[in-house]
Amino acid sequence: MQTANQCFKVSSDQEDIRKVIDEAVSAQDSWLQMQQEAKQKSEKGLAELKAKGASVYGVLTNGGWKTTLVSVKEWKKIVSQNTTPLVPAKCGVHLAIRQEKPGANDNQTATWLMVDPASGLAPSSWQSMVGPATVVRVDGRPYTKDDHTVVHDWISFLLDVWGSEKRPTGLLKVYQFQRFAYKKYVDSKLNNSVPLILLPAVQLKGLRKAPHLNGKIGFKGEIVTVDKSELSNNRWAVYMKEGQFRVKARNMNEIPKPENVAKLLSQGY
Repeated sequence: MQTANQCFKVSSDQEDIRKVIDEAVSAQDSWLQMQQEAKQKSEKGLAELKAKGASVYGVLTNGGWKTTLVSVKEWKKIVSQNTTPLVPAKCGVHLAIRQEKPGANDNQTATWLMVDPASGLAPSSWQSMVGPATVVRVDGRPYTKDDHTVVHDWISFLLDVWGSEKRPTGLLKVYQFQRFAYKKYVDSKLNNSVPLILLPAVQLKGLRKAPHLNGKIGFKGEIVTVDKSELSNNRWAVYMKEGQFRVKARNMNEIPKPENVAKLLSQGY
């Protein structure tokens, strides 16, 4: 089984991203290993690309989209341009995008990715003749075709809301996106590949100060409070319908299967 760290060819000139990647995946290792194995089985041709020196999984959009690999050097360049799709960022998916051949052709996929959260419209420079564009995650984690399918369909859903002359303000949240992503995965199976942007789902338990949250479902994000003297006191960001909370590991149980998560969410947990 290949771990998330093995998606990167670490060499002496890549030390500056080693720490970023290690910290990003350490808390979700077993989860990412399962996802990575599923992705490896569904993606074809990536081994050949990797043999040519590519290191970071990204997506090449050009009307449609496909998983690709870019060198760490190019990944740095894409991220340094600070062209950030704002809708995914508000939903917890921090991406960077770069036009490869501006003016070559229309690319609706890239246009949608760049829509503004307030207006539902992309900047004028991204509305037509965008050309092919490469998309990567800012933190260097893998971003695949299946990840982009979920993001694209989420934005499509939001555009329908904008089309009805409403603002989807309440939907631009990590919880709402993750809920949609889990349902999308279960409904379509996405070629049996688990999207890497799915956060681990957890069910809260044993909360004394907020007992009304016990039994509720949330999505486990990054560590937000670190206690070096007592690791059990570390707290994680958990995104829920009721808001974002800081929760200790002992107060949550991870739900192992996406199908179970979708079922519990549909039942109102």
